[in-house]
Amino acid sequence: MERKHRRFEDLLDHLAELLLRTGGLVEQAIGRSVTALVDRDSRLAREVIGSDVEIDRLELEIDELCMEMLAMQQPVARDLRFIATAMKIVVDL
Repeated sequence: MERKHRRFEDLLDHLAELLLRTGGLVEQAIGRSVTALVDRDSRLAREVIGSDVEIDRLELEIDELCMEMLAMQQPVARDLRFIATAMKIVVDL
């Protein structure tokens, strides 16, 4: 049972890391898109659009991880709230 709990904790940590990475990429994209707009830099704008593929991939990975955790672990209380919040945050990112 302890091993199963440890695996779940590892998945929660991984989920947090993915959210932070996604947030960082989104923050960079916003900054770069503002720069592209202000400087009228179409090359930079295309790069920002191209980087969106990685953000979309991370969104899908986070969704899949959340669904797996909900289905396989049946979390409660704080863990359930964290997973539900992650599912909402990733959509907005």
